[in-house]
Amino acid sequence: MGFLTLLPELLELILDYIDVRSDLLSLTLTCRFFAAYVLPDRLDYHTLVVTPYHEALWENLCAHPQLARLVHNLTLYDDPLQVKPHTGKLRLPRGLGSLGHEYTLGRFDAEHIARSLASMANARRLHLMYIRKSNVETALHVLPDTLRLVFENLPSLERVSTMTSLGDEDVKALANADHPLWALSGLKSFEIDVKGDHDTLWPAYQAVLRRSPELENLRLPDFLTEVEVAQLSDIPLPHLKRFNRGYVWSISITSHIVTFLNAHPTIEMLRWATVPSMPIPCSSLPALRQLSSPNSSFLAMLLSREKQGSVHLASMKDVPLNDELLPLLDAINQDTMRSLHLGSLDNFHTLRELAHYFPNLEELTLPRRGAWRENGQVVTRLTRAVLRPWVRDIHLFTLQEAMQLFPKLEVVKGVRCPSGLEPDWEVDDGRAKDVLEELRETYPSLRRVNKWRLR
Repeated sequence: MGFLTLLPELLELILDYIDVRSDLLSLTLTCRFFAAYVLPDRLDYHTLVVTPYHEALWENLCAHPQLARLVHNLTLYDDPLQVKPHTGKLRLPRGLGSLGHEYTLGRFDAEHIARSLASMANARRLHLMYIRKSNVETALHVLPDTLRLVFENLPSLERVSTMTSLGDEDVKALANADHPLWALSGLKSFEIDVKGDHDTLWPAYQAVLRRSPELENLRLPDFLTEVEVAQLSDIPLPHLKRFNRGYVWSISITSHIVTFLNAHPTIEMLRWATVPSMPIPCSSLPALRQLSSPNSSFLAMLLSREKQGSVHLASMKDVPLNDELLPLLDAINQDTMRSLHLGSLDNFHTLRELAHYFPNLEELTLPRRGAWRENGQVVTRLTRAVLRPWVRDIHLFTLQEAMQLFPKLEVVKGVRCPSGLEPDWEVDDGRAKDVLEELRETYPSLRRVNKWRLR
């Protein structure tokens, strides 16, 4: 832990380089020395990424409520031993500082957390990151208590989201209709994923939606059954712009989701992870700009009845492109289409023909190498062995070929890098630096190739 005794000038250089807020908080959790140096002067409190165990931070917010009033975006994650959140540039080893006396796990202080939250009068966005794993034995499962404190003390929230579904302890806490989560109102974004008894949760859930007529962003949780999904269309959401739904295995539920989509022509972004073979009735989405769905039949029916250039999509993700779907892409306006992420691809010829439909692409992501994926699920070993020659062929699609087909590309992923940028080469390697510099000169508009950032 020699860096703990660095001169103040060198410490300043380190903190200037570590400009990601979550990284700064990682350091404050790692050792008290950094906490005393960072919290008063170096932290931008507009966005916080913290755990309930950031004891020094909560104490500092209690002592300085004017800093708490600066908070607009709050992200909570639940692993007390995770000294680095899953965001940011810096990657500190797990347990950094555990060999020195400076390392302190921190304790859960409900009083300090409640007082700090009560001072966050300007907090508008809450994101919950559930990193809880079976090997985290000291987590103490305090997040349900934290959730109650958050929703009791942050009535000004407008956007609430979760990274993954809640754990068993959280489900038990939220199963009560009196939980302060279900008292939220006036939301603009509601993206929670909870599991539990739909008979208990549905009345509370729909009440939140009815009290939020200005809602713009909605993700449907998994507990909704066919009956509840059918009732969604009766809830007035005239400003809905973004709709997110995970995997749907029931055709009966699918038809009700399509009815909901047809009742909300204002939707601009749709994410729907359906099974590709599932037939989906055609829906009308005149305002759609971003689509993420691995269902080729849904995309085909969406485009088949439209005139040439009449669909103004700007982004498509997880698209299962094949030679049958290719001619239908003519319905998409070439001038608006900018980003394309291919979930699967049938052959190399289809990829070359794609340039005829989208000559103005700025971002292109090809299927991943070595792990043929269908709708987010890795296929069987036998199927992957059969497809191995095809996978190798796709990986031979070089950066030069991509730039020739799509000269306006700024970001490209899944292509073969020039020699010197293989996955096992590090950025600070001299050879890699030379290749990156050459790419910057050859392709002045290119910003990223695979994992490599050019500018």
